[in-house]
Amino acid sequence: MREKFSPEISDATVLDVAVKAREVGIKPGDAELHLQGDRVWVFSSQTPGFRFQADLAVSPPSVRESLERSTQLDAQQVVQQQALSGVSR
Repeated sequence: MREKFSPEISDATVLDVAVKAREVGIKPGDAELHLQGDRVWVFSSQTPGFRFQADLAVSPPSVRESLERSTQLDAQQVVQQQALSGVSR
């Protein structure tokens, strides 16, 4: 997702937007961004439609906080997959 942002946008901001995309169900590589000024609108190319808007002028959480949120999402996904595989047996 980094390549979709201009170089002056911080890595912390890019990571925050990427984690928010995952939180709303957008898989890596399926995010479409529309930037206008200090705002970015995030859409999904897989399931078309607007998902969220982020204000790039607002200070993002620290990289560490965003990585912790990402790790929590990974853990939730594992639990969901295990629950689904238990149901299908």
